[in-house]
Amino acid sequence: MTEEELSASTALAAFADDHDVLTDLLRLMTEEFEKASDDLIQGFSDRNLVKIFKTLHIVRGTALDLALPNLARISKNNEKKAQNGIVPDSTTLQEILNLMSVNMHQAKRILESLENQKNRKAE
Repeated sequence: MTEEELSASTALAAFADDHDVLTDLLRLMTEEFEKASDDLIQGFSDRNLVKIFKTLHIVRGTALDLALPNLARISKNNEKKAQNGIVPDSTTLQEILNLMSVNMHQAKRILESLENQKNRKAE
């Protein structure tokens, strides 16, 4: 079972009291992961190692910035494979896609919660 890491992110916890920054970070992460998901699928379909490498590099950087260690580790390992001319296997790429997906889903939950808190304060 693929588990999200976002809830335990120390990077996000640092901004827990600044809802505007937290909202921006979550939205940016979601945008990055949505694009990366499309790019990884396309890169794998085309056997385009450059696209796979660049995409995994972005995913790893985003995961490191947001303290998502499992996603960062798997992305780094497969980024190295692509850099060495090896197309990562589909199972591993699917794991990366799943990790991005569950973290995007958790980000949406957090964003909804922040929006609800904001609306309650406005009342």
